[in-house]
Amino acid sequence: MYEDLSAQREDGPPFDRIPERVSPEMIATLKARYAALPSDYLNYLATVGWGSLGRSSLMIYSGPVTPDEIYGHTPPNLKSVLLVGDDFAGQCVGITSEGAVVIVDAIGRDALAADSFEKYIRSFIAKATGALS
Repeated sequence: MYEDLSAQREDGPPFDRIPERVSPEMIATLKARYAALPSDYLNYLATVGWGSLGRSSLMIYSGPVTPDEIYGHTPPNLKSVLLVGDDFAGQCVGITSEGAVVIVDAIGRDALAADSFEKYIRSFIAKATGALS
């Protein structure tokens, strides 16, 4: 699924540093703890890894966090969302229980960004790579 991105891990842009892959044991732990996590997200962590992209314009976390870990509580609209990254400027990237990706602003409002993690990350990388060339 992400073999092309995995091959780019050590080539620089769009990756700021070589992403660190998540171990198979940790992937199994994440699956057990968060059953609704989509396979495309877990596959990305295992194949490509976590870290910053696009000259520090996006950080993909090593695993999801709940909204209360960021906001101090879970806003009602984020009850079915796990946060998987941020833009270093107050917006988070979340995955819904249906597998869609949402962007969450600093006060917890969310907006649909893509219907899957793969579509979101590939779109982000395409834009970042275009902006960096």
